[in-house]
Amino acid sequence: MRPLPLSNENIDFLKRVLPQVDFFAPMTAEQLDFLLPFVTAAGYDYGETVFSEGDPGDAFYVIFRGAVVVKVKSGWLGGSRQVAKLILGQYFGEMALISGEPRSATVVCPEPAELLAVKAIDFALIVEQNPQVRELIERVARDRGRGR
Repeated sequence: MRPLPLSNENIDFLKRVLPQVDFFAPMTAEQLDFLLPFVTAAGYDYGETVFSEGDPGDAFYVIFRGAVVVKVKSGWLGGSRQVAKLILGQYFGEMALISGEPRSATVVCPEPAELLAVKAIDFALIVEQNPQVRELIERVARDRGRGR
């Protein structure tokens, strides 16, 4: 992972994408603008791991360039299987924003990728000011965890 400067292109992209993310949708434009300075950008190389199953859940990610694959452990021999491939504009790690629980999957880059991230600690400042957003986020995350 290599930190990248947050560009105007990144910010414009987030302004278009975040309102389409289930749990950011109820946030006002002002709340989203408050969030943007907390966003970071990072580049990942082919085969690089973003995080591993069991790691602390400390950030939420949006794919700006490239793709990632999501893998979960399968069987007692320590193998893993791919459960999803995510592309431009898709997101992952949202449970980190509300639960702080360890990661339930490993995310790897099958190609070079640029990811935009919001750390859970920063997001907590926003939901602290808007409890109804937290309630919606928790409901959406629970539903998503159940495969809905």
